[in-house]
Amino acid sequence: MEEAHQVLLMNQTQNLLPEELRSLTDIYNSCHVAFFSGESQNFKEAVRKEEWRKAMNEEMISIEKNQIWKLVDLPKEKKAVGLKWVFKIKYNEYGSIQKHKGRIVAKGYSQQPGVDFTETFALVARMETIRIVLVLSAQLQLQVFQLVVKSAFLDDELQEEVYVQQPPGYELKGKEDKVYRLHKALYGLKQAPRAWNHKIDLYLHQNGFSRSQSEPSLYIKKKGEDFLMVCLYVDDLIYTGTSKDMVAEFKTAMMKEFEMPDLGLMRYFLGIQAKQFPGKIFISQEKYVADLLTKFHMSECKLVASLMAANEKLLQDDGATKIDSKYFRSLVGSLIYLTNSRPNILYFVSIISRFMENPDKLHLEAAMRILQYLQGTKNHGILYKQQDENRLIGYSDGD
Repeated sequence: MEEAHQVLLMNQTQNLLPEELRSLTDIYNSCHVAFFSGESQNFKEAVRKEEWRKAMNEEMISIEKNQIWKLVDLPKEKKAVGLKWVFKIKYNEYGSIQKHKGRIVAKGYSQQPGVDFTETFALVARMETIRIVLVLSAQLQLQVFQLVVKSAFLDDELQEEVYVQQPPGYELKGKEDKVYRLHKALYGLKQAPRAWNHKIDLYLHQNGFSRSQSEPSLYIKKKGEDFLMVCLYVDDLIYTGTSKDMVAEFKTAMMKEFEMPDLGLMRYFLGIQAKQFPGKIFISQEKYVADLLTKFHMSECKLVASLMAANEKLLQDDGATKIDSKYFRSLVGSLIYLTNSRPNILYFVSIISRFMENPDKLHLEAAMRILQYLQGTKNHGILYKQQDENRLIGYSDGD
């Protein structure tokens, strides 16, 4: 059914202008999410399905267990922030369903700066840092493991006075006019990322870790000649170390302190697939490429051997038909993220990224050619392996 739907859409879009193509793309994406991925778009739709009801019940149990809120009357001078359910299917590196997740999310866009929150910023690891951790692990023949905090933002104490409405479907009978006062952060709140980052940072420092001065999301713990590295990205983290005892101790302590499942070896992290061998680590974004091709209706496109046509020179104003810049920026942004494991396309992506403000048909064709190249190289990536002779080289671009 999905293949037939894609073919029909591709046949319909061959003669459309990019502006019309974008509207069709939006329709396709919504249909794909609702019907093909199994993700529900709203509470009324989700409540009819057992897997989503189970996910919502688990979320409410977690909230009650963590004592996130208390039912109170809303003070006259305060406004309650609305809540909504967000449903997401979590996949593994093979594309099969790993878990159904139902989240209660606050409508943080209604919060007022200085009234409901002050700081919002939270640090995350840079991709360069993650790659360096993998390089060192391959060189030292270490295994990289992964943990994910099940309810990261539900552990963080709030300093502000925040009230939220009762979640849809879970209003208390006879007390529908009451609201919840939050004691801890909730997903969607402006200050939630900052609160979680502060909590995990405090915990790691109390347990002997020191934070890197050049990369604040990288933590290192030393014990004699051994060390343990932890790389944090919001509620996902990877860790590795030279001592098996330190690694095991860290995993046990984290699972006890925070509610989190043990994901074992790092296999799928931030859209990056990883395969680990003794002295070797291979990373790729094969699933990401497949999803990207589907999103832009190129899953059945013809293959090309080069990223750009010979002697092609793109200009800012070449007289070609202008296209929707939002559609083009979405495509270029997706390609930029792919360069994390595909540095060979970086130069060509940087060329088309110059035209994101005012793109035309020729710029779009150049971008689509990159997708055609990716169609035949989905499984390409970066292989980090142990070297007999190695040295750390630093460089600076003086320009």
